[in-house]
Amino acid sequence: MNQSPALPGPVVDTDWLAAHLDEVQVLDVRMEPRSYAGPLCPEDEPLFAPEPLRGLTGHVPGAVAVPWKRLSEKRVEYGVEVAGMRPQPESFQALMQECGVDADRPVVIAGRCANIKELAACTRLFWLLRYFGHDAVALLDGGVAQWAKAGLPLEHEVVQPARGNFEVKTTRTELVADLDQVRQVVTGGGTGSCSMLARWMSILV
Repeated sequence: MNQSPALPGPVVDTDWLAAHLDEVQVLDVRMEPRSYAGPLCPEDEPLFAPEPLRGLTGHVPGAVAVPWKRLSEKRVEYGVEVAGMRPQPESFQALMQECGVDADRPVVIAGRCANIKELAACTRLFWLLRYFGHDAVALLDGGVAQWAKAGLPLEHEVVQPARGNFEVKTTRTELVADLDQVRQVVTGGGTGSCSMLARWMSILV
């Protein structure tokens, strides 16, 4: 087995990923699953897809498709059912294992990012992995479009990974602001309101 490389930072470029493709786990998040393996009809294009992505199908070789709807769930908070909440640890662990994620290998998220919602799904997955203790995660700069623009190959087969051994061993509560902290930010009370607001905004991506 190849030794896992150290990620150069929270964002990697196409050259780095191409050189380390066999040493990392690539995950793909998109809201139009037909574009993952193709073919894609023009009417299937996500709304406001930028020009480099129109008609672009396929994924980075070996990339596993992550069901974006499972990156959030409904939960009752303060007596109110709220959508878009982070998944429970056991749910996220099961999802990552199904996607073949191993605890000791870096993850690179390489989505199509055809619109702001797909971009948000990629960054949400990045945040969730960090929140649940997997620090070795990065985003591919420019996503699938930049990969294709660099002349690198795309695959059109659905990747069926072996089950991974990802485990949730911690939850980083410092990355989340609770309701009382948000109230302090809104009302201008307390200290460190800017950092609390930044943490709160991280929940939304």
